[in-house]
Amino acid sequence: MSKRMAASAAILAAVGASFLTSCETCTVEPAPPVPACTGPVTVSVGPGTIPTFSWMPDCLIGKLIVIQGGPEDEYWATETRGFNIYRSPIVYGVHPPGAVENQVAQPLTPGDTYTVQAFRWISSHPDSLDTGFRLVGEANFTP
Repeated sequence: MSKRMAASAAILAAVGASFLTSCETCTVEPAPPVPACTGPVTVSVGPGTIPTFSWMPDCLIGKLIVIQGGPEDEYWATETRGFNIYRSPIVYGVHPPGAVENQVAQPLTPGDTYTVQAFRWISSHPDSLDTGFRLVGEANFTP
């Protein structure tokens, strides 16, 4: 190793050490909590027949459903029991932690149009699913 390379390595080691020792008293603030969705959100859908659903702003929801046509034509749904705990993103067919229904996703057909809807709990009814929800965002998509 040349003298110049050795000197450069020594300088980098000294600078790195000073950063490590200067941060011994540093505190890392936790990220602020994510709020529940209180207003409309913009829902985005990834490509393919197992899409990823995301929404902005970053907020918590309590239910996500995929339908074709009307609400009676539900292809997949996931929801919590009274709490807005789902964060963006959610993958089609994968129930996030805290899900109370483990509904199996029906296969999506390429070329068909579907709708994904995101809901938030407006009041906690832990013993009554499908009540107390408010639609906060939706998007049509075609895999």
